[in-house]
Amino acid sequence: MSKKLTPLILLLAMNLRLAVTAIPPLFGIIQQHLHITNTTTALLVTLPLICFAIGALAAPRLIHQLGIGPLLLLTTGILVIANIGRPINRLTLIGGTILIGGAIALLNILIPTLIAATTPSRVTQMTSYYSLTMNLIAAIGTAIILPLATVWGWTTAMQLLGLPAGFALLVSVFYRHALPTQSRVTSTTNVHWKLDRSTTLLALFMGCQSLIFYTLTTWLPTIYQAFGASAAEAGTYYQSFSLSVSLPRSFSPTAGTSNDYFRLFYWGIWLA
Repeated sequence: MSKKLTPLILLLAMNLRLAVTAIPPLFGIIQQHLHITNTTTALLVTLPLICFAIGALAAPRLIHQLGIGPLLLLTTGILVIANIGRPINRLTLIGGTILIGGAIALLNILIPTLIAATTPSRVTQMTSYYSLTMNLIAAIGTAIILPLATVWGWTTAMQLLGLPAGFALLVSVFYRHALPTQSRVTSTTNVHWKLDRSTTLLALFMGCQSLIFYTLTTWLPTIYQAFGASAAEAGTYYQSFSLSVSLPRSFSPTAGTSNDYFRLFYWGIWLA
């Protein structure tokens, strides 16, 4: 079962950042066509982050009630529909963004749960694979979104971001009988939260780290264009930023447990 579900896990991982981080290069085009403000375009990245926080609390209970397989089909289906409908008008732009954020928030919990349930002896390796896939596809999507918008239009380019979700949905349907129905996930309603000093400091550190990354993700293309770069150049610069941050982080889960050659490769990528 474990090897059979590996393609599905990687297809699911392709959706974890793509529909969020590939949007900022299109901010100028979206503002021009839908006549929206900078504040509204910033919501296209901010709203999914809020959904991530809420989804992290809701996902365990939903997995416990619905099961991994049915919830996986539901979230991938929502991703497909939301990506297709998002660029229609201003209302669907915000509504689709919220649906995408909610679906990705559930997948953020579902994928590690699926890995733990189906490949318990390869958790570290599979986590590294899906992390690499997630970040690499997000960087590629960021690089090609503007060329796609130039050739086929910005609405089609945005809708194409749902293509990995469509493939993931098809594969999920094909392997639905192999997917676990239940998982040993504790519902958040039964958890007694206790924050000590170390936990609080760690939460603040991780929050500040995400704040810096997603602030840069949201506004870097706009900043580049404000300094005279064309839309294509801004996309290229933004792609370089995404790759420099994403790839080293993708290899980090196995960097401490692998052999010397892998560690040398990892630090070489980081320093490059």
